[in-house]
Amino acid sequence: MDDNIGISYTTNERKRIISESAKMYKENFADKNILILLKNGRNEFSSFEIDASPHNFLHLTGVRRQCDANAFFDKALKEDLLDNEVVPKSNLTDMKLSVLKRAMTLEHEIKIGGIFAPHALSKELLSNIVIGNGDFALGFMPDKESGGQYYVPNTILKCNAREYMKDISNVYAIFTKGKKETEYKNLLYISKQGMNDGLSKDSWNVEKLAGLRISKKIIARITGANKPPKQNNSETIDENTRENISNPNNNMERVSQENQKKQIMECKKIGVEVTQIVDDKIRQDQQAQQAEQVRQVEQVQQVQPSVPTQRSEQPRQNNGGNNRNQGKPRQNDK
Repeated sequence: MDDNIGISYTTNERKRIISESAKMYKENFADKNILILLKNGRNEFSSFEIDASPHNFLHLTGVRRQCDANAFFDKALKEDLLDNEVVPKSNLTDMKLSVLKRAMTLEHEIKIGGIFAPHALSKELLSNIVIGNGDFALGFMPDKESGGQYYVPNTILKCNAREYMKDISNVYAIFTKGKKETEYKNLLYISKQGMNDGLSKDSWNVEKLAGLRISKKIIARITGANKPPKQNNSETIDENTRENISNPNNNMERVSQENQKKQIMECKKIGVEVTQIVDDKIRQDQQAQQAEQVRQVEQVQQVQPSVPTQRSEQPRQNNGGNNRNQGKPRQNDK
């Protein structure tokens, strides 16, 4: 990385690079879902899906955070960033900016991918999955909101991406779709190996993918078959169901959103009713238990008084017997 020591940008140059990259990020990342299909040297396929948001862009620039990440992205799109909003966070910031625009064009630049491997500069590129080429590495982390189904970009570094990977695979194909769509219908990029296998941007289908020994799980991701169907009478609404409810392909987005709100209210109502039933049952059990305790105490109280009475009368009977003997005239007195 010695060839990067001399990279240095002025404030205006940083603004320009960030704004141009933000526009490309919006077009190629923020408005889409992306599926990267990888193939390793053992002819094994793997894949991961990207769901980038506007607030993820700030992490890629390497500048100090001076405002909200979403606001930063909006200002970058409008070319309205202030000088203090593009201040480098470290001496690697300008190196990141030197490859940022290239990383925003996936179909032309991304050639390899793999699991992140620790490196001397791991603190600058701490990710879970890395993609890139011989000039830069783009890192991704699992998206917690999707339960790990999608990955979000978290950093970029000017370097040879291979130095940060293990089990390196070649990018076989890149699919894209709208965020509200279920199926990946657009083949953005196909490698030479994919072309040799008979695939092209205008000629590919699920049957051809299956014929390449791509797993059913990956094909299900591409076709959207792993997405749960719309639930009309469900007691819970998960994120995938919400996505299906608001699918614009049914031309009823507004109605679907209203149905979603109704279902959420019904879920809350069901939760309240269930809670009330449980509370009533607990209250009834407590009352029954208290009544049983009172009944047992009353039974004990009815039995206990007779015991000491019998014990106290026994000595009186003995004394009474002695008195009767005393009352009789003794034979010596006759």
